[in-house]
Amino acid sequence: NIRGIDSGLGVYYDYSVQFNGTIYDKGDPAYYERGFVYGTDSYVTASSGTKVVVSGTGEGSFSTTTILNVWTASKWYVRAYARTKNGYVYGDAVMFYLQ
Repeated sequence: NIRGIDSGLGVYYDYSVQFNGTIYDKGDPAYYERGFVYGTDSYVTASSGTKVVVSGTGEGSFSTTTILNVWTASKWYVRAYARTKNGYVYGDAVMFYLQ
């Protein structure tokens, strides 16, 4: 989903991007936070990228929609994560382009 924004100095474009993930096992210790991290680094983490927390716990699918500015970058990476008392567990990085 693309929308034009008039900044007063010209128009720029934002992209609405949906991220989807699945938790197959709550883990041991069980996770207490889940979501996505995204950024321009292929090995994006919670400390190097932007973190989006998605409410809920347990097994199953989860998703969120976020807005990205096309002028920031055209090539992005996103990873789902779960956070336990021992730290973060990440899914595989997925690359996508804004064009």
